[in-house]
Amino acid sequence: MKKIRIIDYVLLVWCLFMVVLGIISSYEVDNIPETDIFYLFYTNTGVEVFGIVDLALYMISSAVLLGSVIKKGFSRNSLIILAIVLVLLIVEAWIFLWYTSTFYYGEIRDKQGTWFPWIDLVYIYYLVWLLPLKRMKYNGLQWGLCIGATLLFIGLFELVLEPWHLNWL
Repeated sequence: MKKIRIIDYVLLVWCLFMVVLGIISSYEVDNIPETDIFYLFYTNTGVEVFGIVDLALYMISSAVLLGSVIKKGFSRNSLIILAIVLVLLIVEAWIFLWYTSTFYYGEIRDKQGTWFPWIDLVYIYYLVWLLPLKRMKYNGLQWGLCIGATLLFIGLFELVLEPWHLNWL
């Protein structure tokens, strides 16, 4: 059984915060006035589905983390479930960025306000340090994976900011 660390408590608090925020947001979307400039965006079926999926994934991760904190350790199954949920959150965030910037806005996108996915990068770091890799001196493999993930995210983010020239479709 893997011991609970401070970072696990931090992740639990974050996931619980995201659950509360998701519930509040779903209430707010149901009550958004049609005169709001973001009304069409927030009431878009695809955006609503992403919100529901996001909320469900954070609920699952909160339940797994809370259960592990209560048991004072992670079982193998809880680690696997948590890893899968975090990977799904990362993939979901990138698909959401792609969906909202391409299919919602079309080829002409407003990239102003597109944020770097810091939280997803933190999830990657968390997952890398959860891996039961053979410990090298100074944990070189984990550090290498974290640096590689950071460079990959920076590269992907730069690609997202460039026009995708979808007019050939």
